Amino acid sequence: MSPEERQLLEETVTLSRENNKILHQLRGALRWGRVYSVFKWLIIIGSALGFYYYVQPYLFKILDAYSALLDGLNNVKEVSASANSTSLSDISSLLKRFEGLGGGQ
Repeated sequence: MSPEERQLLEETVTLSRENNKILHQLRGALRWGRVYSVFKWLIIIGSALGFYYYVQPYLFKILDAYSALLDGLNNVKEVSASANSTSLSDISSLLKRFEGLGGGQ
């Protein structure tokens, strides 16, 4: 084997060892990146579930109040619809009846 061939062979071995070292570092970094990513998503999902668990009673109270408000609005609509359907003479007869109950005060 000539000295030039020997030098090329030694350079090739040195480069392959460096490449192997870099590949091992990349594989380790990839592994830690995956662990970090899984840990990050566990934190995100866990905090979202915890937040929902903490806020859930307040959300139910708000939804109950909202449904009560909608029921009240529907009642107002029904009363206004029935008031529009009654005539003015019906209202005046009702007022006369209430005056009669008051005893002339």
